[in-house]
Amino acid sequence: MTTTNNTTASQPQAKHKGNTSCGGPRRGYPPCSLEAFAALREFLKQARTRTTPPDLRLLTVDPHGPFRKITVNNKTSPTPISFGFRNETLKLRNFPAPDALLLRLLLAFGGGCSVNDDGKGWASPRLFGGQEGIRWDRLPADAGHLEVVQHRAPDGRRNDHHDVDPDYRCIETIPAVATATVTDDDGGDVPRKRQPKRGRPEAIASALTRYRANHHRSTIDITESGYLQLLNDAFALVDDHRRNGLPA
Repeated sequence: MTTTNNTTASQPQAKHKGNTSCGGPRRGYPPCSLEAFAALREFLKQARTRTTPPDLRLLTVDPHGPFRKITVNNKTSPTPISFGFRNETLKLRNFPAPDALLLRLLLAFGGGCSVNDDGKGWASPRLFGGQEGIRWDRLPADAGHLEVVQHRAPDGRRNDHHDVDPDYRCIETIPAVATATVTDDDGGDVPRKRQPKRGRPEAIASALTRYRANHHRSTIDITESGYLQLLNDAFALVDDHRRNGLPA
């Protein structure tokens, strides 16, 4: 498994080519508003105290970038935060609250989020774009190099892909010598398009690249090291939620 604890602000900068998915301009989306960023920080603060339920509405303040709307769909749902994309043909994707926080923080200073159809009617959110692209499910699951995320419960059920719920995820480690094929949902071997390798360190590197490029366009008062700490804290909250849940 990869971890974020040893990630530093001196990581190599990824080349930024902008994002055109879901209607995004090639120069990339601008940073989120000061109000939205403050709300995200407040949610993280509330969630980390673990004394009272955090206010889910804080995650919906002033949607920006690839999202046209963010709403609370059901406070008692395991995936209570719904994201609507600028491409209105795409259905809502519902996230656990800590995942929604992480998603918004990673894209706070730019970067797109598209939805890629796998050809079987199952479509997963994908952050950034081009060679920087990362399937969202790899981040909450903390999938590392040559590890693939499967969307199945222990009893074999497959969840609704509109509910991006980490409780249904298990990680299958693929030996390096077996990366030419992967077992599909019907139990057969099919060619793998590419080796799975991008995960949390790469997502953080892409987010920091956009911080360096776009922070001057915002009124958000945070240093690069402070932003890195926020991302690491958000990943820690995701991990804690997977183990213990949020206070109810």
